[in-house]
This record gives sequence, structure tokens and C-alpha cells, in this order.
Amino acid sequence: MLKFQSRPWSSAALLCGLLSVGWLSSSALSAETGVALVGDEFRVNTYTSDNQSFPAVAVAPDGHAVVTWESIGQDNSNHAVAAQRYDPDGSPLGAEFIVNTETMDTQSQPSAAMAADGSFTIFWRSKFQDGSEFGVYAQRYSSSGAAVGGEFRVNVETADNQEDAFAAYDAGGNMLVAWQSPDDSSGGIFGRLYDAAGHPGDEFRINDTTQSWQHDPEVIATPTGFIVTWESRSVDSDGRAVVFRRYSPSGAPLGGEQQVNITESADQHNPRISTRPDGTFVIVWESVGQDGSEAAAVARIYDPSGTPTTGEIQLNQTTVDDQENLGVAYDGQGGFVVIWDGDALSGGSFDEIWGRRLLVSGALDGDEFRINTNTTNRQVFPAIGSSDSGELMAVWHSWTGDGSGTSVAGQRLWITSVFRDGFETGNTSAWSSVVP
Repeated sequence: MLKFQSRPWSSAALLCGLLSVGWLSSSALSAETGVALVGDEFRVNTYTSDNQSFPAVAVAPDGHAVVTWESIGQDNSNHAVAAQRYDPDGSPLGAEFIVNTETMDTQSQPSAAMAADGSFTIFWRSKFQDGSEFGVYAQRYSSSGAAVGGEFRVNVETADNQEDAFAAYDAGGNMLVAWQSPDDSSGGIFGRLYDAAGHPGDEFRINDTTQSWQHDPEVIATPTGFIVTWESRSVDSDGRAVVFRRYSPSGAPLGGEQQVNITESADQHNPRISTRPDGTFVIVWESVGQDGSEAAAVARIYDPSGTPTTGEIQLNQTTVDDQENLGVAYDGQGGFVVIWDGDALSGGSFDEIWGRRLLVSGALDGDEFRINTNTTNRQVFPAIGSSDSGELMAVWHSWTGDGSGTSVAGQRLWITSVFRDGFETGNTSAWSSVVP
């Protein structure tokens, strides 16, 4: 185990030290990306029968992490929700476990929210459990990974489908959950605030626009409350748009919904969001046709008050076909790392997982880079999380498999701007521990 000192290192000395212990390989470092792969790509799931897919990840401030995913047949029924915890050094913490208690029919679409103290909650949709199609369910866990109470239903309205749930904890332990549900039109975004003791408030509608449908929400917590982003029809002049709305810690709206995208031709969809500790935030999304091909990966940065500080920023350099299914996380060094799946440039013919570093100024720190090292078959549906100091973990759905169907793959990352000159930030902080 390599222990870092809490002091600045010279670029040459730090680079030589990391290479000498095998923590970084020379191929993992690039003078053109600002990001390094830490160790090898790894398989998350232990249970390998049938398919394990659609992962999500949440990381605590101290680097502890939890990955959750769908697993077919693991609870002796249909789809189950499984999870695995990790130490800050990337080592598995205990065995993987089944999250859902109800095993009849399908439990799917998992997501996770991590509190400042390392406790966490996992969410999923469960079919027929609330008496009508899908409902949103959750299970709380302590920082030690022990279940706290039983699974519980989040949605109050049970007619039709309630699904696509995401949540975030603020610094005080309050948690806002958002999901999509039918409203007076085709579909709306609804929310519910839980206090630090786990007591829920009332269910409320988040979207102002009710014409047509609103879906695919995501939530972050900021120093001044929460932000929810989603995609909406009938907001801009053509197709789907990306919007957001800010909330106070008590769940009171701070103004109405705001449109994010400037480009309005075709669809802008599948938004994801991340924030810096000062409340500056970024929203990333897919923009159809914006790069002259299929979907492009696009971002826009906002100050803590919700005022844009940049225009649209195209992230992808590769423009062949789709760059889609974006994820984004604060990198602990002042910027963000954005990931997506897109067409392979490594000589293969399948999707791969790509990333790029975005600075808060809107500048792009180097080129796009490939995250997956296994290039056999498709690598899709990535997600990414980070600690306060920038321990980044990316996970994705790998069609390479584990001997029986699809699997969940992972890769740790680290910002390497400390090795470079002329950039906005430099990584002079150190991880508490690293396993080569």
C-alpha cells in the first residue's frame, strides 16, 4: 500500500514513484488527457449467471463507494437489484448483496445516493408491488453497510408507472428524491423530500411545463439546496429540451424551470448533472445532430445562482454515429470528468467508454480518452462518481461478459494535471491510500 504525504510533490518525482510501484502504467498516462487510469479494469459482479447490467455508483466524501446494478435471477425470480461496496483504496468491502426484499416479478433501474457520513440509500423500480405497474422503492444503509429498516415505497401516487428515480443528500442529511410519473398530460417529474431522520414530506410535482411529457430526471445537492434536471417536450421549438429547477434545503422552489440547451434543432435529452463544492454546476446531455452525425456529448456550466457562465460545449472529438449515455462527476481538482459510450476508435467495431476533462472555465483539458481496456464486444451505459478529493470510479455495462451474459465493469481514475504545465488546476492533493 502506497501512502501519500500531505505535501506538494515535484512532477518528475511523483510520476517516477507512481510508475515504480505499478499504480500507474506508462500507457495509462497521457500528456494530452489530464486523466490517468488507476490500476486495471475490474469486474464488479461476483454472481455471473445470466446478465448483470445498468450499473450506478455513488462515492462518499472519504472515498468509500457503492455500485448497484440489475442482476437477472439472483433473487430466484426475475430481475434483482444487487450491490457491492468498496474501500477508498478500491478494494471490495465485503461480498456483493441483494438489495430488494420483495422478489416477485421485476426489480430494476437501480440508483444510489450517498450521504456525507457514508450512509447511503439505493433506489429501484418494482413491478406490481404498489398494486399498479411500477413503483419506486428504496432501502437505507448505514456507513458500515448494514440495512437500516426495511425497504420502503417512495411514491404516494400508485396509478400507472413511477420509475427512473434519482436522489441526492445535502450536507445536513436531507434527501431529495425525484422520479417520473404520469401527470395531467403524458408524464411529469415528481419529488419527495426526506429529512435527516428519514421522515418524508409530501409528494410534489417539479415540472412547470405540463404539455406532453417530461422524463429522465437527475438530482444533485448544492450548498444552497438541490437542483433537478430532466428532459422535456414542448419547451423549445423542436423535439426534446433539457431543463432544470433549483430548490432550497426545505424543498421550496427557487424560481421556475430553466431551459439549458441553446441548440433547439432535433432532440436534446438524457441530462446528467454534477456540482463543485462552491455550488458551481454543470449539466451534460446528448444533442442529436449537433456534431454533424448522430448524438453529440454537450455540456453547459452554471454559477451557484443558476446563471450560465458558458455557452454549449461540445465534448466529443469523435463524431461518427452516437456519443450517448453521459455521466459526469466533480474531479476534486476544480473541474469535472464527463464520460459516455461511443463508437470505437481502437480498431474494434463496438461501442466503448470515453471521457474528457472539463474545467470550470469551460476549457477542455486535453483530448477525449478511452476508459475501457477490454475492447471485445460492446461497452455501454456508463456511470461515474467521485469523492471530495477526486477518487473517481467509472462503471459500465459490458457485453464482453463474465462467462454467462453481460457483466458490470469498473475502472478507477485520477487527475494528472500535476504532471503538466499551463492548465487551470494542478493535482497537489493526495489520496489517503492506493493499492497498486
